Amino acid sequence: MTVPRCYQLCKRAKYAYFGVQHSKQCWCGNSYGRYGAKPMSQCKQRCSGNRKTFCGGNWRNIVYSTGLRSSRQLPGIRHLGCFLDKGSRDLRKYAGSGRMTVSKCYKLCRGKSYMYFGVQNGNQCFCGNSYGRYGVRRITECRKRCSGDKSTYCGASWRNSVYATGVTPPKILTPGLRSLGCYIDRKARDLPVLAGRGSSMRIPVCYRLCRAKKYLYFGVQHSNQCWCGNTYGRYGVRPKKECRMRCRGDGSTYCGSSWRNSVYATGLTMNDIMPGLRYIGCFLDSANRDLPKLAGKGKMRIQKCYQLCRQKNMAYFGLQYGNQCWCGNEYGKHGGRRASECNKRCSGDSKQKCGASWRNSVYTTGLGNQGETKLPLSHCSQHSTTWKAPCIRAIDGNTNQHFFKHSCTHTKTAKGAWWQAKTKKLARITEITIHNRQDCCAKRLNNFVVKVDGRECASYRSSAAFSVRTFSCHLIGRVVRIETRNKVPLTLCEVQVFGHYVVARAWPPAKGVRYLGCYVDNKKRDLPLLLNSRSKTTRNYCYKSCKARGYRYFGVQNGNHCTCGNSYGLFGRASEKSCRSLCQGEKSTYCGGPWRNAVYTTGVSRPLASTPGMTKLGCFIDKTARDLPVLGGSGSMSAAKCYKLCRGKKKRFFGIQNGNECRCGNHYGRYGRRSQIECRKQCTADKTAYCGASWRNMIYTTGLDLATSSVGVRKLGCFVDRAKRDLPHLYAAGHRTNKAFCWRYCKNRGYKYFGLQFGNHCTCGNTYGRYGKAKSSTCSSVCKGDRRRKCGGAWRNEIFTTGLRSRRYKTPGMLHLGCFIDAKARDLPKLAGKGRMTVGKCYNLCRKLKYRFFGVQYASQCWCGNHYGRYGLRDKNECRMQCSGDKTTYCGAGWRNDIFTTGLSARPKDSAYLGCFIDNAARDLPKVVNAGVKANSHYCIKLCKRAGYKYAGLQYASYCTCGNSYGSLGRVSNKQCKMTCKGDRREKCGGPWRNSVYSTGLKTRKVSTPGLKYLGCFVDKATRDLRREAPKGHMSVPKCYRFCRKHKYKFFGVQYGNHCFCGNHYGRFGIRPNTECRMQCSGDKTTYCGAGWRNSVYATGLELAST
Repeated sequence: MTVPRCYQLCKRAKYAYFGVQHSKQCWCGNSYGRYGAKPMSQCKQRCSGNRKTFCGGNWRNIVYSTGLRSSRQLPGIRHLGCFLDKGSRDLRKYAGSGRMTVSKCYKLCRGKSYMYFGVQNGNQCFCGNSYGRYGVRRITECRKRCSGDKSTYCGASWRNSVYATGVTPPKILTPGLRSLGCYIDRKARDLPVLAGRGSSMRIPVCYRLCRAKKYLYFGVQHSNQCWCGNTYGRYGVRPKKECRMRCRGDGSTYCGSSWRNSVYATGLTMNDIMPGLRYIGCFLDSANRDLPKLAGKGKMRIQKCYQLCRQKNMAYFGLQYGNQCWCGNEYGKHGGRRASECNKRCSGDSKQKCGASWRNSVYTTGLGNQGETKLPLSHCSQHSTTWKAPCIRAIDGNTNQHFFKHSCTHTKTAKGAWWQAKTKKLARITEITIHNRQDCCAKRLNNFVVKVDGRECASYRSSAAFSVRTFSCHLIGRVVRIETRNKVPLTLCEVQVFGHYVVARAWPPAKGVRYLGCYVDNKKRDLPLLLNSRSKTTRNYCYKSCKARGYRYFGVQNGNHCTCGNSYGLFGRASEKSCRSLCQGEKSTYCGGPWRNAVYTTGVSRPLASTPGMTKLGCFIDKTARDLPVLGGSGSMSAAKCYKLCRGKKKRFFGIQNGNECRCGNHYGRYGRRSQIECRKQCTADKTAYCGASWRNMIYTTGLDLATSSVGVRKLGCFVDRAKRDLPHLYAAGHRTNKAFCWRYCKNRGYKYFGLQFGNHCTCGNTYGRYGKAKSSTCSSVCKGDRRRKCGGAWRNEIFTTGLRSRRYKTPGMLHLGCFIDAKARDLPKLAGKGRMTVGKCYNLCRKLKYRFFGVQYASQCWCGNHYGRYGLRDKNECRMQCSGDKTTYCGAGWRNDIFTTGLSARPKDSAYLGCFIDNAARDLPKVVNAGVKANSHYCIKLCKRAGYKYAGLQYASYCTCGNSYGSLGRVSNKQCKMTCKGDRREKCGGPWRNSVYSTGLKTRKVSTPGLKYLGCFVDKATRDLRREAPKGHMSVPKCYRFCRKHKYKFFGVQYGNHCFCGNHYGRFGIRPNTECRMQCSGDKTTYCGAGWRNSVYATGLELAST
């Protein structure tokens, strides 16, 4: 086998393609590739007839084209598959037989405008517009060669190779067509009307049939049936896969299945099938029927009631309670309700709403009411004018919707752009029709409101544009206004108003009468006086009734009630649409609605009175033990009169009760607050205002504030408190707690500061803030005596100054040291005075006596001393007794001293601190005194100086050490001398074996002693080390030096403070440490003169001649 040989074989056999395989096989066909392509590397077996070329591989074809033409080159042709055929043919039209090819059958069927053709058994041609009714088969079952073209296949026995001709069916316009889903059908059909059936059925055909019959919905079923109806879905919805039977007339789409409808909308609306139908709203009904004629009941829906009432020539119909149909030429006499109250499903169509119990869903039948006519408009105006398009174009009768045909208005771009016009007379406006611009920009008019005399009657908000739309209104007035809510230009091509004129009564009846709005009411009554006026009910009647009783406002409610009061709006505002019940005494106007007051002013004004600072606080309970204790007056009473009475009594609050009582006080609210509804008795002297009620005070402020900055009161902030009080004096003020009361309470007791805590406590003190400041938000408890204000919080003080100040004294150097315990053996020993004591007075007394410290105790005692603290320090809380001579300061407490410094110097001026030095048992400073609680620098320096020492040391907090030299054991850091002195807690007194060393100010007397040199400390005995003894007595080192030098001795020694010895040699008994020679000289205590049997030995500076 070779490639050229295989080519000739397959071309001769009329095949389009050939393949060489396994080096020696040749295969022919009209299609290829059903098993996929492979890499050429798998087709590398060499041809048996030509080893230079490849001939496929094992189960691998190298495929070539023979060059013969394939049916694929015919325009629009598309192979659809192999399909089963039967005696009742799948493709109905027999086109021919004989020497058949695919292209020949294609031309026969395309010429007859068929969408599909099939070749069968190699020689037959069939045409049709649908296929596949008997099912699809494998492509291998359609492999019989065409009798006219062996290169292609033409089906097989009872098997069609089906192709598309490329012809498309004529398009049927289907505006509004929308798929709704797959729904169950039964013998009692879901869609009741059979519009058609047959082999040409497809979706557009059924759409056209049902739309022509004015049905809202259609369904295609079992591939060839078309059903129509205005409702659907009564047997339930199913998944779309259950509606997968191909349409007989279009095999590319589905037409339901057995007992399954593929349901679609025709695009028609209720107005299309029921001309003139329009939903008006939900309206109240009663035994005295709003729509008087019962047209039918039972299985009810909108279409049925529409037809029943239209047959009776009625203008309106209403559906009630799901199954009732009522007709009439008027509606709304019992008032409108919210649309949500008409939500009962229709018994004949669960997708529709048919009113509710005593609620009508009202519609128009389109026949019209004899009284409703088109009302001419005039006196137009608009927000602005551009494009030379004035307001008159919207009422000129020209409904052309093309702007450039000079029929439409045009304003400037603005938010709230408006257009308005007036009717000839007062009218009840039922409908307003607006013609929108259509040549462009229709979507500009997609968010606007329609108003009549300023009251909204309709609105529109949608992303969709409209051409012409009618709005239901039902308001009485003259001025019709259209106002945008978007920032757009307002363009109107025509505005038409429908309704009828009404007889206008004089309104408003007097100057000052003004409509305020529609307001909610309930059993507690927004306007407290209710008059059941029934058939008399008109706005004029209610106005006169309420004005005669002195009220400022009146309301009309539900068409048959008047309400009066001096305030309104307690329960909030309501929609204007809910105040549309017709007045029973004047059918042309509205008088509120069910539990809705249309509120007006009566024109009665409140008497003018100057009441600066007066603020209404609310309604509060009173009892026999009065909340406001002072009776200001009774009789003919008003708020202004009571204000003057209580302000004259210097009270911060006043309350009026039972219409005629005036009560005053500085705190209020102890029995609790009540709703303002309970304080609505008219004042006897001013009927336009309320003056409480029985045991109810309407409370106001007089504007007085006793605790003001003018008297020195200043807020300091919110501070933390604890069990050991920051401000020590605590008073449970209860219902009296407010700023003014606590200020007065603490000031009268002489305190500098006052605080309010937890809404019901006063706290007083002379200092504050020891526990730190708190967030102001934590001081949020309401004052029990003034609910407008905050009085601290839980463990939080809101602190203020009282305005009191401490007495001023000149006290230089005074420093507070703390609170210290005292006992019978006094800590500060000197009692300087007692009686009317102050800190400044005690300072002066003790400073005059030259004491360094003073303490005030038990409010009236003054104690002085030079050391303190022997019994220990206590918390400052224990020293907070007010001074008897100045209550703004503290003077200790029982057995507690509040101790201060007098400012006198702690040590002599010639004394100086020298540092921290090591000590041990041999003592750096030899004299040691246990000073105990007296230990401080002042005491020890004085002690050592009096003893004649040059240096003083303080050790281990309570010891004084003295000496004439220091530092023999070395110096250390001051940090090692940090023990607090027992006699002065401000100072440091050394540490363990550590001396804080000071100079005492004493100095050694200067004497000329040439050649004098200290040699050390030496032992002496009865047989003297230095043989010559000088006279003893008032001895010093210079004195002994002069004596021994005079007698020509080389050395001298001072011993035991008053002995002098001379000699020319020394040391025979040995040397000792200097610490054993530290007895003060009797003649100069600033120097040492040996000790018992110890000589401090010196050289005189003389040298003996050598022999």
